[in-house]
Amino acid sequence: MPPFEVFSLIFILVIILLVAEISHRVLAALIGAALVIFFGLRYGLLTGSSYIEFVDMETLLFIVGIMILVEAFSRSGLFQFIGMLAVKLSGGSVLRLYFILMILSVVLSAFLTTIPAMLIMGSLTVAIARHFHFDVREWILDEALMSNIGGLALQISSIPNMIVSSRIEIGFIEFVRVSAPLVVLLTVITVLYLSRGKERGKFDIEVKPWSVIEDKGVLIRIFLIFTVVIFLLGGSEFLGVDPETVALLGAVAVLTLGGMEPDTVLKNIDWGSVFFIASFYIIIGGLESSGVMEMLAMNAGRLLGMGGLVTSALNLWICAGMSAFLDNIPVTLLLTSMVAELSRLTGVAVRTLVWGIIFGANIGGNFLPFASPSLVIAAGILESEGKPVTVSYYLKNYLAPSILMLVVTTAYLLLKVA
Repeated sequence: MPPFEVFSLIFILVIILLVAEISHRVLAALIGAALVIFFGLRYGLLTGSSYIEFVDMETLLFIVGIMILVEAFSRSGLFQFIGMLAVKLSGGSVLRLYFILMILSVVLSAFLTTIPAMLIMGSLTVAIARHFHFDVREWILDEALMSNIGGLALQISSIPNMIVSSRIEIGFIEFVRVSAPLVVLLTVITVLYLSRGKERGKFDIEVKPWSVIEDKGVLIRIFLIFTVVIFLLGGSEFLGVDPETVALLGAVAVLTLGGMEPDTVLKNIDWGSVFFIASFYIIIGGLESSGVMEMLAMNAGRLLGMGGLVTSALNLWICAGMSAFLDNIPVTLLLTSMVAELSRLTGVAVRTLVWGIIFGANIGGNFLPFASPSLVIAAGILESEGKPVTVSYYLKNYLAPSILMLVVTTAYLLLKVA
């Protein structure tokens, strides 16, 4: 059997394992990487440890550095403090509290990524709900949607953002300039849509925000480090410092000055995602060396071959559709590996295609209750509260706002970027 067919079958096997959830996503990627290495060596496409060259170490180092920063920041108690402060600022108005929590979900996701942000927001919302009556299922699912919007905000807000901005070299300022207006637009439209018919009563609850802060000194040091990291990322293009270097130096700083045990911080890092990404880089490297990637790019080029605005919109919708059923990390890795060839075949600028991938990967996670980490976490929290989320319930209540978000995002892409 020729290498082209073997590597195509390996890729199909990995996709089946991911979609059917036959095995954990990390194990599925590791199996695929191991098969690529084995057959790559057998067919002479690889020599020795040359497969390591497939892995984009700069992107991986950037992701690990940001994960360490986020974990340290989360453990400082700052975001729990902000959540409790939000309750206090609501003044006892249920609807005002709803708006504050939705906006807070966007803000936390922008700086923390969706997973820790959703864990904080879900736990906070459940704790608040125990003091007065409202449908916690609606509130937490709404927060998950808002978290995915926040995931569009910055380079560091989601793993797809980190992958694309590192591989295609999108600077911090450019990312904010393009994404920030869309985040604001989607936040306003989605909150207004979701708030229809929400409870408008009053509640009485006493909170003490500072009670969640164990050590103010640690909080201040970590806040200053995080602020410096954001500043350096914003000026990295002018300072001549690579983003991965900034992220790693920031990680070392919080581990050194944050007053936390390094082992405690490091063991809570999502190492599974790191190995998943590294393994998928090897799989994609195998597809490239065997000619499969070129074939995929040519077929995608024919599908998107109409050019102009139609191609830009289709690229966004395809990415969103794939992200709804697959983990958006492999979708992002696959499409960014094809983007140069797609640009050549369709005549659409690389930057336009890239932004379609970023928008689609994040927004596509809203279409099914298992399509994004934030929704999976939300469903887990609700299940533990005796409020399980079925696919039919989710589609009935959240398909319409998800489509609305995709339509708004498409219009924004065509007007702002294309």
